[in-house]
Amino acid sequence: MRKTTIFFTGLLLAACATTTAKGPTATVETIDFTLPKPTGEQVSLAAYKGKVVLVDMWATWCAPCKESFPFYDELQKKYAGQGFDILAISVDEEDQAVTDYLAHAPVSFTVLRDPKGSLPSRLDLQTMPTAVLVGRDGKVAFIHAGFVPDDKAEIEAKVQAALAAQ
Repeated sequence: MRKTTIFFTGLLLAACATTTAKGPTATVETIDFTLPKPTGEQVSLAAYKGKVVLVDMWATWCAPCKESFPFYDELQKKYAGQGFDILAISVDEEDQAVTDYLAHAPVSFTVLRDPKGSLPSRLDLQTMPTAVLVGRDGKVAFIHAGFVPDDKAEIEAKVQAALAAQ
């Protein structure tokens, strides 16, 4: 394990435990990535062009992440027919941790792997989970750092607004 990965994971763990910030640490207008599923199949955000995509950066060791997963699964099921998808990006270092978690908490959305935390690092994200809502135009519509149950209404309203935008 590299020292930078240890530092990054420690930083995210501390943020996961203590932060309830509502915004990003940096202004982000667009994001792009290609990352693997736990099975190895590569998935690119570009393949979702024309859809509204919630990109959720999470980890199996993050308690608020575990709280957000059932809610995001509800959103996926509720809005999938309207052109909405969720890509959940795990920053767990070990594939097995993600596989084991999903075996006990299956979801209807796509889970991807970023064990080095490259995307959250590029975006200068400091909190787990962080959700980035990408509109049909490919631009970031909303960034939400952290998760508590009271956040559900705001996140769903942002998803509905992005789906309504042409």
